[in-house]
Amino acid sequence: MTKKKKITYKDLVILITSLKPNNNLYKTLNSIISQRVQGLKVIVSYPLQFKDLEFEDKYKHKVKFVNAKKSNQIHQRNLGIKKIKNKKIILNLDDSIILKKNCLKELLNIWSDNYHKDIVGIGLNPVGQRKPKANIFQKLSLTNSDHEGIILPSGYAIGWNQQSKNYYTEWLNGGMTSWNLKKVMFIKNRKFPMVKWCVSEDVIFSFLNSKKKKLLISSKAKAKILDKENKFNSLSSSFYHGYMHSKMTHSFKRFLDKKKYYLYFYATISSSIFGIIKSLIKLNIKEIARFIGRFIGIFTFFPKSNFL
Repeated sequence: MTKKKKITYKDLVILITSLKPNNNLYKTLNSIISQRVQGLKVIVSYPLQFKDLEFEDKYKHKVKFVNAKKSNQIHQRNLGIKKIKNKKIILNLDDSIILKKNCLKELLNIWSDNYHKDIVGIGLNPVGQRKPKANIFQKLSLTNSDHEGIILPSGYAIGWNQQSKNYYTEWLNGGMTSWNLKKVMFIKNRKFPMVKWCVSEDVIFSFLNSKKKKLLISSKAKAKILDKENKFNSLSSSFYHGYMHSKMTHSFKRFLDKKKYYLYFYATISSSIFGIIKSLIKLNIKEIARFIGRFIGIFTFFPKSNFL
C-alpha cells in the first residue's frame, strides 16, 4: 500500500491571471491572505500596459507580480509558471474568485489523500453556483444537458452546481482548479491561440489530461465566483463571443476529440438557427448577433499547431 503523502502549504503555489489590477483582484488577493497561511507563494500575471506600481507595492511582501507583453490568459500563465520552482501543486485562479474559510486547508487535505492516486486535477467547489437548466431544444441540439461536468459528443461542455460531496467530472474550470505538477501534461510552455478571450481553454486542457487520469471537484474546498462586467454589452462583443466559442469548439472537435465530429455541425447549425429565430421574436438584437457569430464560426477553426 502506498504511503500517504502529506501535502503542505510549502508545496503549493497560487497563480492568478488578470487583465489589470481591479477591485475583484483586490478581493481575490485579500481572500488568500485571510487564509493566514505562512510562506505561501502567490504569483499574479497581468499585461505590462496596465502595470500599477501602487497596487503592486501594496502586496509586494506577499505576491510576486509578472507583467506580460501580451494580453492572453494562457500566455500570462506560461510566464507565471516559469517562475515556479520546487512545488508539487499549482492552483490556477481567475481574478474573480473568493476563497472561503479554510479553502486552502481543505484543498491540501484532499491532495494529501489523493497525491499518489490517479487524480491529476482537483477543482474548488463553486459556492452558490447553479448551472442553467437545459430546455428541450438544447437537449435535442446537443448544446446542454441535465448532467453535470460532462463534455457532450458535440464538443459543448456542461457546467455544474455547487457540490455536496466530492464529484468526478470530465473537465474542470480553468479559473479555480489545482493540478499535480508531476502528473499534469502540457502545462509548461502551453500552446494556445493568441486571442483576447481564451474560451474553452479549460475544456481542451482537461481533455488532454483526463485520458488516463481523473478529475475531481472537492466539496470542502469552497470558493465564490464574483460577478464580472457583462461580456455582451455591445453588438460587436456579442458577435465575437458567439463566433469565438464556436470556432474554438470546432477546433477542439476537429483536432483533439475527433469522435463523432459531425455532431459539432449538427449542434451548432441547429442551435444557431433556433437561437436567431427565438431572438428575432423577442427582438433581442444582441442575442441575434451572438447566434450569427456562432453560425459563422462553423466555417473556421484554429490550426492544430495552436494546441499541440
